[in-house]
Amino acid sequence: ARRAGQPVTVHVRGSHALGETLALTEEDSGTRWSGDGEAAVHGGVQVPVSLFKPWKGSILQANLTGLGIQLGELSGTPGLGQCQNRKSDLYLNSAKMTLARYPNVGSDGLWQFLLAEEGTSAGTGLTFPSNLSARAGNWSQEKDLWLHGYWKFDWADGYVRVAGVDATNRSLNFDPKTPPVYNVVMKNARFYLVNALSELDSDGEYYVDRAEQVLYFQPPGGKLAATDSVVLSNLTTVISATGGVGVHLEGLQVQFGS
Repeated sequence: ARRAGQPVTVHVRGSHALGETLALTEEDSGTRWSGDGEAAVHGGVQVPVSLFKPWKGSILQANLTGLGIQLGELSGTPGLGQCQNRKSDLYLNSAKMTLARYPNVGSDGLWQFLLAEEGTSAGTGLTFPSNLSARAGNWSQEKDLWLHGYWKFDWADGYVRVAGVDATNRSLNFDPKTPPVYNVVMKNARFYLVNALSELDSDGEYYVDRAEQVLYFQPPGGKLAATDSVVLSNLTTVISATGGVGVHLEGLQVQFGS
């Protein structure tokens, strides 16, 4: 047992999947977690390549039932400077993939945005450009459509859930439970749609149907090799530290949180 005030070193070797957040508290003060550079703790669950079946074109689907994954979900912004989400992140060979969105990420890796033609002073929704009316019909069928945007200032972003799509009036109406930062949407506010199965059309994009527990994924090149590692995050936070002083981590990889 550890004596009060006596430092403790925890030697970590290998890769360890955590079923819950490793919570470090004041009692862990002075603890040193030491790995060998290859050691890892992670919050992910392996999705066997054998589960993936063809769906449409280059898109594969995998039934997640039975894997014990705690599927995450997007969340609204509780306040300025607190843009966050608890979505399930997908990793292919340790590289983070992209939740299906529109517009797609550019070939240079930079995010692309739409501009609101009109906003609302009450922050209840926005008007989208007329050239997107045809796509809006698909958006209206989405189960859990969200927007990520900079609603008033170009440095204050947040997520809002779409409660309704009106293709005729070109409007995206927001869920009042997830209002935008400052409760306002300015004209020309930049945003993109996210969590949209209908917009899954680019290599590296994925979508999770939480209700049906099905993962849709368009892997780079349209195929998965038997040796590929596909991991879906199971924890929002892998390691947390509250009230601790001098907790030290070295040579330890922390992976697959969201």
